[in-house]
Amino acid sequence: MIQRVKCIIEYKGMNESSFSEAIGIRQNTLNQQLSGLRRLSLDVVKNIIITFEDISPDWLIAGRGEMIRGTELPIEIDPEKEISRLQTENKVLREVLGLRREEGKSA
Repeated sequence: MIQRVKCIIEYKGMNESSFSEAIGIRQNTLNQQLSGLRRLSLDVVKNIIITFEDISPDWLIAGRGEMIRGTELPIEIDPEKEISRLQTENKVLREVLGLRREEGKSA
C-alpha cells in the first residue's frame, strides 16, 4: 500500500510535505510510514480517501481496479457474489475499525 500512496503523491504533483498537509497528517509521521519505519496508519488511509475523492479506495487498500475512480471498464457482476464480497469487506473493515458487533446482538 505504501507504493500506492507514493503513486498518488506523484499523480497529484505533490511532495511529501504538501501531501501530508493536504491530508492533515504531520509530515514526520507520513515520512516514517512511507519509509517503512512505522506501519501505514488507518488515519492516513482514511484521510487520503476523504481528501482525494477521485482516488479509488478499493485500489488504495487492496490494489484492485484502477487508481482513479470511474476509469474501469464496465463488467458483468453476479449480484450474489458481489453481496458476499461486500459483506466480507464490511466485516473486515468493522474489525479494523473496532466496530465488530457481538454475535446475536441487534444494532
